[in-house]
Amino acid sequence: MLRIIIVSLTLLSIWFGLSGYYDIFFVTVGIAITIPCVLVVEKMRVIKGAQDFEGIEGASYSVLNFALYIPWLLKEIVKSAWEVTLVIIDPTLPISPTIKKIKAGQKTPMGIFTYANSITLTPGTLTISVLGQGIVIHSLLREGVEGLEQGIMDKKVTSIESNG
Repeated sequence: MLRIIIVSLTLLSIWFGLSGYYDIFFVTVGIAITIPCVLVVEKMRVIKGAQDFEGIEGASYSVLNFALYIPWLLKEIVKSAWEVTLVIIDPTLPISPTIKKIKAGQKTPMGIFTYANSITLTPGTLTISVLGQGIVIHSLLREGVEGLEQGIMDKKVTSIESNG
């Protein structure tokens, strides 16, 4: 119960810090948004101890590896956004759309979910479907598929999963 209160207060603090408004309307909206978020997160059993957090179907994540993954993913998003921007502003529009199925090395549904969403968050690539351990992706550039086939993102997402 204490952890739910701590998470709720943290989310409310972020809400108030980002909105910058403290009148009754914004306080009410902040509370109205925080309560369902905390209930969903608690239902998914994501709120756990300080060492690991647990997701759907018992997936356990290493908080440290996850904290290291986020800056890496942000760097990849910026890098991809720049590459896609250069392609779009090129008058010849040198795109090479590609659809390919790649193998996911994750062992849990939450791991595959994280990997598939990381692919979609990266500009120029989109997860079309997840079929067991396979992920069907669309890439604006052939290089996007080749980058995913190298398996760097797959290994990084797999490192987030811990043995519990």
